[in-house]
Amino acid sequence: MAQTTDNTCYLLELPGEVRNKIYRKVLVEDYKQYPGFVTISIPVQRSTVPGLLLACKQIRDETVPIYYCENAFGIQCPDFDCAQSMWFCTKRKHLMQKHRLRRLDQSPWTRDGAIEVYYKFTGTSSWRNILVWLENFHADKADNPFQGDLDYTDIDTALDGLFEAVAELRDLTWVRVKRVVESFHYKRLARGS
Repeated sequence: MAQTTDNTCYLLELPGEVRNKIYRKVLVEDYKQYPGFVTISIPVQRSTVPGLLLACKQIRDETVPIYYCENAFGIQCPDFDCAQSMWFCTKRKHLMQKHRLRRLDQSPWTRDGAIEVYYKFTGTSSWRNILVWLENFHADKADNPFQGDLDYTDIDTALDGLFEAVAELRDLTWVRVKRVVESFHYKRLARGS
Protein backbone atom coordinates (compact mmCIF):
# COMPACT_ATOMS: atom_id res chain seq x y z
CA MET A 1 0.00 0.00 0.00
CA ALA A 2 1.37 3.40 -0.96
CA GLN A 3 1.97 5.95 1.77
CA THR A 4 0.17 9.24 1.56
CA THR A 5 1.89 12.43 2.58
CA ASP A 6 0.28 15.08 4.71
CA ASN A 7 0.84 18.51 3.11
CA THR A 8 -0.59 20.41 6.06
CA CYS A 9 1.55 23.27 7.33
CA TYR A 10 1.09 23.12 11.09
CA LEU A 11 2.99 26.38 11.59
CA LEU A 12 0.17 28.29 9.90
CA GLU A 13 -2.36 26.74 12.29
CA LEU A 14 -0.68 28.43 15.26
CA PRO A 15 -1.96 31.84 16.44
CA GLY A 16 -0.27 34.82 14.75
CA GLU A 17 1.42 35.96 17.98
CA VAL A 18 3.07 32.55 18.41
CA ARG A 19 4.18 32.48 14.76
CA ASN A 20 5.73 35.95 15.16
CA LYS A 21 7.72 34.76 18.20
CA ILE A 22 8.98 31.79 16.19
CA TYR A 23 9.83 34.03 13.23
CA ARG A 24 11.81 36.39 15.48
CA LYS A 25 13.78 33.49 17.01
CA VAL A 26 14.73 32.33 13.51
CA LEU A 27 15.19 35.65 11.69
CA VAL A 28 16.38 38.33 14.10
CA GLU A 29 20.09 38.24 14.82
CA ASP A 30 21.53 39.42 18.11
CA TYR A 31 24.78 41.27 17.95
CA LYS A 32 26.51 40.49 21.26
CA GLN A 33 27.57 44.05 21.97
CA TYR A 34 24.24 45.66 21.03
CA PRO A 35 21.24 43.31 21.41
CA GLY A 36 18.97 43.43 18.39
CA PHE A 37 21.63 44.93 16.13
CA VAL A 38 23.51 42.87 13.57
CA THR A 39 25.36 43.36 10.35
CA ILE A 40 24.01 41.29 7.53
CA SER A 41 26.42 41.75 4.65
CA ILE A 42 24.72 42.12 1.32
CA PRO A 43 26.36 40.43 -1.64
CA VAL A 44 26.32 42.11 -5.04
CA GLN A 45 24.61 39.01 -6.45
CA ARG A 46 21.09 37.95 -5.50
CA SER A 47 20.77 38.05 -1.74
CA THR A 48 20.68 34.80 0.14
CA VAL A 49 17.74 35.27 2.44
CA PRO A 50 16.77 32.83 5.17
CA GLY A 51 14.82 29.86 3.83
CA LEU A 52 11.83 30.73 6.01
CA LEU A 53 11.17 33.75 3.77
CA LEU A 54 10.88 31.37 0.82
CA ALA A 55 8.54 28.79 2.42
CA CYS A 56 5.24 30.07 1.01
CA LYS A 57 3.51 33.36 0.18
CA GLN A 58 1.72 33.70 3.53
CA ILE A 59 4.86 33.04 5.56
CA ARG A 60 6.85 35.41 3.33
CA ASP A 61 4.27 38.17 3.82
CA GLU A 62 4.42 37.61 7.59
CA THR A 63 8.22 37.36 7.85
CA VAL A 64 9.54 40.04 5.47
CA PRO A 65 8.70 42.97 7.81
CA ILE A 66 10.30 41.15 10.75
CA TYR A 67 13.47 40.24 8.84
CA TYR A 68 14.01 43.61 7.18
CA CYS A 69 12.86 45.89 10.02
CA GLU A 70 14.35 44.09 13.02
CA ASN A 71 17.86 43.52 11.66
CA ALA A 72 20.46 46.04 10.56
CA PHE A 73 22.07 45.63 7.17
CA GLY A 74 25.71 46.46 6.64
CA ILE A 75 26.81 47.30 3.12
CA GLN A 76 30.48 46.84 2.27
CA CYS A 77 31.81 49.54 -0.06
CA PRO A 78 35.39 48.80 -1.15
CA ASP A 79 37.01 51.86 -2.76
CA PHE A 80 33.63 53.63 -2.59
CA ASP A 81 32.07 51.22 -5.10
CA CYS A 82 28.28 51.77 -5.14
CA ALA A 83 27.24 48.43 -6.70
CA GLN A 84 25.88 47.04 -3.43
CA SER A 85 24.16 50.31 -2.56
CA MET A 86 22.42 50.24 -5.94
CA TRP A 87 21.31 46.63 -5.40
CA PHE A 88 20.01 47.43 -1.91
CA CYS A 89 18.30 50.65 -3.08
CA THR A 90 16.32 48.65 -5.66
CA LYS A 91 15.50 45.96 -3.08
CA ARG A 92 14.47 48.57 -0.49
CA LYS A 93 12.11 50.34 -2.89
CA HIS A 94 10.45 47.04 -3.77
CA LEU A 95 10.06 46.09 -0.09
CA MET A 96 8.68 49.49 0.85
CA GLN A 97 6.13 49.36 -1.95
CA LYS A 98 5.07 45.71 -1.73
CA HIS A 99 5.20 45.18 2.03
CA ARG A 100 4.46 48.76 3.09
CA LEU A 101 7.67 49.06 5.04
CA ARG A 102 7.98 52.64 6.12
CA ARG A 103 11.36 54.04 5.21
CA LEU A 104 15.10 53.72 5.16
CA ASP A 105 16.92 54.58 8.37
CA GLN A 106 20.66 54.95 8.58
CA SER A 107 20.82 55.68 12.29
CA PRO A 108 21.78 52.51 14.16
CA TRP A 109 19.93 53.59 17.30
CA THR A 110 16.44 53.98 15.84
CA ARG A 111 14.06 51.04 15.96
CA ASP A 112 10.61 51.96 14.67
CA GLY A 113 9.86 49.68 11.75
CA ALA A 114 12.38 51.24 9.40
CA ILE A 115 14.79 49.33 7.19
CA GLU A 116 18.09 50.00 8.92
CA VAL A 117 21.27 50.13 6.86
CA TYR A 118 24.77 51.43 7.31
CA TYR A 119 27.83 51.51 5.09
CA LYS A 120 31.36 50.29 5.75
CA PHE A 121 34.01 51.88 3.56
CA THR A 122 37.30 50.12 2.94
CA GLY A 123 40.21 50.89 0.66
CA THR A 124 40.59 54.31 -0.90
CA SER A 125 38.03 57.00 -1.68
CA SER A 126 38.27 56.63 -5.46
CA TRP A 127 37.05 59.89 -7.04
CA ARG A 128 35.85 57.98 -10.11
CA ASN A 129 33.73 55.69 -7.91
CA ILE A 130 32.45 58.65 -5.89
CA LEU A 131 31.31 60.32 -9.14
CA VAL A 132 29.56 57.11 -10.24
CA TRP A 133 27.82 56.91 -6.83
CA LEU A 134 26.74 60.56 -7.02
CA GLU A 135 25.40 60.04 -10.55
CA ASN A 136 23.38 57.01 -9.42
CA PHE A 137 22.17 58.92 -6.35
CA HIS A 138 21.09 61.78 -8.66
CA ALA A 139 19.09 59.23 -10.71
CA ASP A 140 17.61 57.77 -7.47
CA LYS A 141 19.34 54.43 -8.06
CA ALA A 142 21.57 54.57 -4.96
CA ASP A 143 21.21 55.97 -1.45
CA ASN A 144 23.20 58.66 0.32
CA PRO A 145 25.56 56.64 2.52
CA PHE A 146 26.08 59.53 4.94
CA GLN A 147 22.55 59.99 6.29
CA GLY A 148 22.15 59.30 9.99
CA ASP A 149 24.05 60.31 13.09
CA LEU A 150 27.49 58.84 12.49
CA ASP A 151 30.92 59.97 13.58
CA TYR A 152 32.20 61.67 10.45
CA THR A 153 35.76 62.30 9.41
CA ASP A 154 36.50 65.51 7.50
CA ILE A 155 36.26 63.68 4.18
CA ASP A 156 32.93 62.10 5.21
CA THR A 157 31.55 65.54 6.05
CA ALA A 158 32.69 66.88 2.68
CA LEU A 159 31.16 63.92 0.84
CA ASP A 160 27.92 64.28 2.81
CA GLY A 161 27.81 67.89 1.61
CA LEU A 162 28.22 66.70 -1.98
CA PHE A 163 25.36 64.21 -1.61
CA GLU A 164 23.14 66.91 -0.10
CA ALA A 165 24.03 69.30 -2.95
CA VAL A 166 23.22 66.63 -5.54
CA ALA A 167 19.87 65.98 -3.80
CA GLU A 168 19.05 69.70 -4.01
CA LEU A 169 20.02 69.81 -7.70
CA ARG A 170 17.98 66.79 -8.84
CA ASP A 171 15.86 69.00 -11.11
CA LEU A 172 18.96 69.68 -13.23
CA THR A 173 20.53 67.25 -15.67
CA TRP A 174 23.41 65.13 -14.41
CA VAL A 175 25.78 66.88 -16.86
CA ARG A 176 25.15 70.22 -15.11
CA VAL A 177 25.28 68.73 -11.62
CA LYS A 178 28.53 66.93 -12.46
CA ARG A 179 30.15 70.27 -13.34
CA VAL A 180 29.24 71.63 -9.89
CA VAL A 181 30.53 68.49 -8.18
CA GLU A 182 33.80 68.46 -10.14
CA SER A 183 34.35 72.15 -9.42
CA PHE A 184 34.10 71.35 -5.70
CA HIS A 185 36.54 68.47 -6.11
CA TYR A 186 39.12 70.53 -7.99
CA LYS A 187 38.92 73.36 -5.44
CA ARG A 188 39.64 70.85 -2.65
CA LEU A 189 42.58 69.47 -4.64
CA ALA A 190 43.94 72.99 -5.17
CA ARG A 191 43.77 73.59 -1.40
CA GLY A 192 45.56 70.29 -0.82
CA SER A 193 42.77 68.71 1.24
